[in-house]
Amino acid sequence: MSEANMNIAREEGTAGATRGPGESADSGVRGSAGSPADAKADWYAGIADDNLRRWAQAKGWKDPLAAVESNYNLERLIGQDRAGRTVVLPREDATPEELQAFRSRIGVPDSPDGYSLPMPEGAPADFAQTAAQWMHEAGVPARSAAHLAERWGAHLQAQQQAAARQYQVESAAQVEQLKSEWGSNFDANAEHARRAGLHFMPAAEGAARVALMDRVERAMGSGAFLRFMANVGRGLSEHHFVHSGETGAPGVLSPGEARTRIAALRADRAWTAAYVAGDAGKAAEMSRLHRMAFPGE
Repeated sequence: MSEANMNIAREEGTAGATRGPGESADSGVRGSAGSPADAKADWYAGIADDNLRRWAQAKGWKDPLAAVESNYNLERLIGQDRAGRTVVLPREDATPEELQAFRSRIGVPDSPDGYSLPMPEGAPADFAQTAAQWMHEAGVPARSAAHLAERWGAHLQAQQQAAARQYQVESAAQVEQLKSEWGSNFDANAEHARRAGLHFMPAAEGAARVALMDRVERAMGSGAFLRFMANVGRGLSEHHFVHSGETGAPGVLSPGEARTRIAALRADRAWTAAYVAGDAGKAAEMSRLHRMAFPGE
C-alpha cells in the first residue's frame, strides 16, 4: 500500500471511530437546532398577523414556496386577467357596510344622482329622477340602468309611432266613409266644421287652435268629430247676420264688444249646451254677434 493510501485509510478509521453504528456521515446535523427542517417547520413564526398566520397554518403549506405555488395555481384556475376582479356575494346577515361595499364593487352609485338616464322625447321632466330613485333602490349598476333606460325609451317611441300610424289609418277610413255618406256635400260640411272650430275653440292663435282641434279629434275620432263640428257650423250658416252698419245704433256692438260677448257666452255652459242642442234663438244670437265681431268674413 502506498504512503498516500495508508494516510487515507488512517483518516477514514479515525472518522469512523467517532460515529455510532448505523449513523451516516451527516446524521448529527439533521434534526438539530437551527437545521433546515426546523426552519421549514417554523416559517409561520415570521407572519406577524395572528389571523393570517393561523390561516396559513390551516392551509398546511410546508414552506413559503408551497404558498406561492398554491396562489399561482389559483390564478391559473380563475384566469390571471380576472384575478383581483372577482366579487363575493354578501351573506344573508351582511352588515350595511358590507352591502355598501358590494354595491360599490358592482357599480351601483352612492346616490340616485349618480345615474345618467336617457329619456325619450315627451317624457315628464321629473321622470328621470323618479327612475333613478327606483334603480338605486333596486341596486342596479349605473351602466345597466342607462342601458335599460335607453331600451325602454326606444320601446316607448316605437309604441307611439305604431299608435300614430294606426290613428292615421283609422282616421282616413272614417273620412272616406263620410265622403261616401255626404257625397257632393262633403266639402261644404267640412267648411262648416272649420268655421265651428274658429268660433268655439278657445285659442288665441291659429296654430294653437289647430293643435287643440287635433287633440279633440283624436279623443272623439275623426268621423264623430267632423259630424259634430259640421252640425255646429251649419247652425251658424243657416241664419242671416243682422248688422245696420252704424256703430252705436241700438243692438249694435263694436267688434271688440261683440267678441267679449261671444267669449262670455262660450263660458256659459248652460247657454252653450242649448246652442249645441239646436236652440234657434241661441243660434241667431251667435250669428249676429259673429257678424259684428268679424265684419270682414
